[in-house]
Amino acid sequence: MVVLLQGRPCEAFFFSTFSAGSAGTVGRGVGKKGPGGVQQLLGNEEAKRESVKTIIRFLCYSGFPQQLSPKIFVAPPRNLLVEIWNHLLRRACDDSVQVTNENANEEVPRLFKELGYPLTIAKSSMQAPNSAHQWPLHLHALSWLCELLIYESEVFSRDPLLNPAIEKKDALSAGAVVGEEMISRMLLHYYPQSGNGRDLTHLQQSLHSRLQRDVEQLESSIASRERQLARAQQELRRISAELEANAALPPEIDRLCGDLEKLKDGIKQQRSASEQQEKEIDAKQSRRNALQSEIRQVAAETQQLDAQVKEQGQSRSGENS
Repeated sequence: MVVLLQGRPCEAFFFSTFSAGSAGTVGRGVGKKGPGGVQQLLGNEEAKRESVKTIIRFLCYSGFPQQLSPKIFVAPPRNLLVEIWNHLLRRACDDSVQVTNENANEEVPRLFKELGYPLTIAKSSMQAPNSAHQWPLHLHALSWLCELLIYESEVFSRDPLLNPAIEKKDALSAGAVVGEEMISRMLLHYYPQSGNGRDLTHLQQSLHSRLQRDVEQLESSIASRERQLARAQQELRRISAELEANAALPPEIDRLCGDLEKLKDGIKQQRSASEQQEKEIDAKQSRRNALQSEIRQVAAETQQLDAQVKEQGQSRSGENS
């Protein structure tokens, strides 16, 4: 699968649940077929027919505007090839790609190379691409690209990561969603290393190791999230208990407020009573002081009368003698 990120084709990655023996079969001539795929097209009519069938099938599926037949692909005119290159390469890269008669000699080899095509398309082969000598090479390249796009379309149509329109529950019922998403995330990285006739054992071991690390990281992340969830649930239970306890506070507060008002009323009454008692005490003290003053006055008068009585007694005693 090939997509464009930030204006350039990403490196594709090629990994799925297939075995090592079938790992290099995206595109004719890729992987264990290698460049021999082109040689097969030179003299093998059946191989040519299969390649043409693949190209026509994808072009019709992808909305190519012209009517096509196998006869056209015996030696297709250059202007038709330019339209086909433009149609396919725009889908493989993005809509900014424009292949024209003027730039095809430069753009087609460059774009096929960026897409990871295992063979080199020489600029000289673009001069007469429909010639008997050059056409098998271009037929092979077009077939390879169509199969790559077919594979991309099939992956996209069933992978929730690549196609958000798919419901997760539908994907789950179809099976192996997690594995497919892992495969799709890695697909854009390893595709160019999947062919060219090399042994894919080391690559597959590397990918399995990468998948294992991803699984371990996911398991660790899940365990961490579960611990966080457990702590959050515990905190939620604590808060719920506090809320339940606090629910009983308003009536108790109302009762305490009533008691406080009663206390305030009692204090006010006590204060009034104290003030009245203080007034009575002051009045009594004033009365006491007045009585004490009267007593002192009476005592003084009494002493004065006693002195007068004595004087009168002494006077009478003198007169009698």
